[in-house]
Amino acid sequence: MSPPGSGEEIPVPPPQERASRGPRDLLTILFKHRSMMSVIFLATVLAATIWSFLIPPAYEARSILMVTIGKESTEETVTSEIRILSSRELIEKVLTTLKVETVYPNLATSPSSKDPPLQAAVLAFGKKLTVEGVGKSNVIEVAFRHKDPRVAARAVNLLVDDFREKHLQVFSDPKSSLPGTQLAEYEKNLKESETRMEVFKRKNRLFSPEEQRSLLLKQYQEEKHLARNTREEIRRARERLKGQKTVETRADLRSLNAKAAAQARRLGTLENEIRSLDRLDTEFQALKREVALNEMKYRTYLERMEEARISEEMNRKRMANVSVIQPAEVPAKPITPKKGRNILLGMLLGAVIGLGVAFFSEYTSESFSTPGTAGKQLALPVLTTIRHRD
Repeated sequence: MSPPGSGEEIPVPPPQERASRGPRDLLTILFKHRSMMSVIFLATVLAATIWSFLIPPAYEARSILMVTIGKESTEETVTSEIRILSSRELIEKVLTTLKVETVYPNLATSPSSKDPPLQAAVLAFGKKLTVEGVGKSNVIEVAFRHKDPRVAARAVNLLVDDFREKHLQVFSDPKSSLPGTQLAEYEKNLKESETRMEVFKRKNRLFSPEEQRSLLLKQYQEEKHLARNTREEIRRARERLKGQKTVETRADLRSLNAKAAAQARRLGTLENEIRSLDRLDTEFQALKREVALNEMKYRTYLERMEEARISEEMNRKRMANVSVIQPAEVPAKPITPKKGRNILLGMLLGAVIGLGVAFFSEYTSESFSTPGTAGKQLALPVLTTIRHRD
């Protein structure tokens, strides 16, 4: 641009040397680029609207738990429970129950060459799973997003159920569960040993070995005393026989000898019975010890099972401390996309982009939008202006 009558051309200063613009100049710029700004704004809003209506909706199911261990619940405990809830093991159990083809049919029909369908599904499930503690409380919120609201709700509820079982397994005493088959084996051994002892007692007519032995010893001592008296009578009869040999004395001697022989036989019988009783008593005591040992094993294991039952009950109470405050329900509305918010953000983004493009175009332009701008930039008076229409 050059003033009239001058043959010299005045160079236009570069954009970075231009003076600051006033409010009127800014409005002029906006009016100048209104068409381009409108196109950018409408295109951005239209893109946001189309995107909001085209993307598939996602539903989020939520469940709320309250975890307490004993009488207190610490922040470390809640953190541990969150780790268990989001563990790979529980996710695999949920996917195994629901089937991968139900939760992620695209992974089941078109599996990746790198990972098996189950592993790929576990990774996808973990990305859509959210497990968070509510503030510093002992409340845990579990959320899962899926395109099917029923699948989302069922997945969360299954995860919570599997978590409660895992919680019991982690915090239970590994010795609290004892097999009942071992108790049945001990009871069987006890009954068999008692039966053998009873059969032995009946077969040998052994009812109370101690009393029977005492009775035999008493009979033996009495018989021994009688035999001693008989021998004394035989000695006296023999002395009388030396003095006078009468028929009566000889008959008495024969009678006493027969009596002594009978007593000797009875003494021998009693001695044999005592020895036999001692031998039977040895076997009986062995059977008795076997019964006592089996009974001790049975009672000891029975006591341990009772302790295990009490411990199991305590574990169940501990499990009950994982309370489901709110089970997951089938969500009625999708959580994404939020169409109104997306369109509003599209409008805001379109306005920002339009303004940015307009000011960038004006900043890089070599022309002037208003006579005032030209006068300020060139530091020359404006003599006249000519309107120009595109």
